[in-house]
Amino acid sequence: ETYKPLDENHSRDEDFAWDRTVSRLTEMQSKEYLKGSWRGGSGLLRRLEREVMNEEDLRRIWEVYDRDNSGYLSVEELSLLTADVNELKTGRRVVQKEEVVKLFNNVHVCESKGIEWEEFRSYFQREGGFLDVMECHYHFTTACET
Repeated sequence: ETYKPLDENHSRDEDFAWDRTVSRLTEMQSKEYLKGSWRGGSGLLRRLEREVMNEEDLRRIWEVYDRDNSGYLSVEELSLLTADVNELKTGRRVVQKEEVVKLFNNVHVCESKGIEWEEFRSYFQREGGFLDVMECHYHFTTACET
């Protein structure tokens, strides 16, 4: 049997809910949404907390946070990444700009405008992996040397 609303107001509520659902699903398929950072540590970052990270995972992180497709990560883009990791680990998105700049300067070694893919990959592989470096840098754990 076809849906028949009990009254006119009930029908409008159902129509609104359906329209909102369709609108949200459409938005979630947009390039802007798919390129956006992970809120609440969901998705790849949360999975990587439980698994060993490989180069493909690093590449996916790189692609998501290179928001303007410039080929490098700016301080602002690195700040979004560190905020997402901080939220995953502590529940807070606040990161100090000085800490982000310090990490940026540790990773960025060439003369380009920002952190290039090769710098990003080699730094996090050399220093023990992405989440390990982030945890040590932001002191989420005491298992690292300072």
